[in-house]
Amino acid sequence: MQEQFLNTAISIGNSICRDAFHHHGQCNWLGVDLDIKGKISKPFLSALRGSWYNGTSGIAWFLAQLYTISNDNRHRLTALGGIEQALQCADMIQNKKLGFHTGLSGIAFSAVEIGEKLGNNDLIERGLQLLQSLNQLPESEYSLDVINGCAGAICAGIRINNKHNSDILNELLFKMGDYLLKKAQVRPEGISWNTMPYSSKNHLTGYGHGAAGIASALLELHQYSQEKRYQKAAFAGFAYEDSHYNPAQENWPDFRELDSANSSAVEQPIYARAWCHGAPGIGLSRFRAFIHTGNERFKESALTATNTTIRLFGLKELGNYSLCHGLFGNADLLHYATDITGNKIYSQKVEEAALEAIKKYELRKIPFPVGSKGDLSSPSMMLGMAGVGYGFLRLVDKKRFRSVLII
Repeated sequence: MQEQFLNTAISIGNSICRDAFHHHGQCNWLGVDLDIKGKISKPFLSALRGSWYNGTSGIAWFLAQLYTISNDNRHRLTALGGIEQALQCADMIQNKKLGFHTGLSGIAFSAVEIGEKLGNNDLIERGLQLLQSLNQLPESEYSLDVINGCAGAICAGIRINNKHNSDILNELLFKMGDYLLKKAQVRPEGISWNTMPYSSKNHLTGYGHGAAGIASALLELHQYSQEKRYQKAAFAGFAYEDSHYNPAQENWPDFRELDSANSSAVEQPIYARAWCHGAPGIGLSRFRAFIHTGNERFKESALTATNTTIRLFGLKELGNYSLCHGLFGNADLLHYATDITGNKIYSQKVEEAALEAIKKYELRKIPFPVGSKGDLSSPSMMLGMAGVGYGFLRLVDKKRFRSVLII
C-alpha cells in the first residue's frame, strides 16, 4: 500500500510541476479565485498569490517535502521557484498580514522549512527576516484566528523559534499571545473571541476561525513559555466551546450566518464536519490539549469528535479530498486517534478511502475532486492538489510527514 500512496503523491507532484509557469527563477500557477457580487460568487481561474492557503508558498512547501523522498530535481526546482514567487510578491499582502494561511507568517514559515529541507541557508535567512519583520506591525493590524491572525502565526512562530532562537520572534510571540488575551470576551461559561463580527451573532466554535484554534494556540504558547495566563485562557476558551456542544448531533455548532436571507438557517445553526468548522478540527485541538496536560477529559472530547468524524468519513459525505474541508483534512484527526489510542481502525479507515481514491481517480487519470468552487481544479495546499498530495505522503510515513493542520 505504501508504494501506491507514494506513487500517487509523486504523480500529483509531477502534474503540479508540469502546470507551473517558470520565469527568471520564479514560478506560478493558475488557480481558482472568486468573483463576488453581493451574495453571488462565481469561480474563475487566475494567477496565484503567495499565501499558504491557496497560493504558491503552500504548493512549494509540499513539493519540498516530496523532494526529500522522490529525489526528483523537478520537485526541488519548482519548490524553489514557488517560494521565490511568494517572497517576491509578499509586499502585495495588505490585510491580515499576521495570518499563517492568508498572510506573511505562512510565507515566512514555508521559506524557512523549504530552506531547511533543501539545504538553502539564504531561504532560511529570508524567511526568518520576514517573520521577524512582523514584530514591527502595529497592533491595529492584528487579527485573531488561526487562518487570518495571531493564533495561526503563534503556532508557526513557536515551531520556527524552537529551532532558530530569535529574541525578536520571541517578543512577537508574547505580543500576539497577550493580544489574544486582551481581545477575549468573558462569559459565564468561559471566554470567546469575536472573529467574524459581521457574519455571526454568536462567537464561533471550531478550529479555523473559532475558539478551538485560538485556545489551542494559547495552550501551545503556554507549553513554550510556561506562562500560566495562557493555559488559563486556553481552558476557558475550550469551556466556552463545550458549553455549545450538542449531544444529539455529537458535534459543535457552526454559528456562521451562511444564508442570512433564510431566517430558519440563522435560527438553527448547522453542524459542520471539517477541519475549519466542526468536530474534526475541534477534535485535533482536544488531542493536543490531552498531549500537553494528560487530562482525560480532553481525550474523551477528542474521541467523541473522532467518532463523529469517522461516521461521516467518505467522499459521498464530504464531497472532496481537500485539507480544509475534505477527506484528507478529516483524515488528520483519525491519524491522531490511532497515535493516541493505539487503535489502528482509525488510520485503516483513511487507508481504505485513499485506496478507493486511487482506483477511482488516479488509475483512471481523472482529477481528484478538491475543495475549490465549481468544477475548476487548483494546485493549492488547503483547497487543492498540493494538499491531496501531502495527504498521500502522510500515509507513507506519518512521523516523517507531520500534520500541517495543527502546526
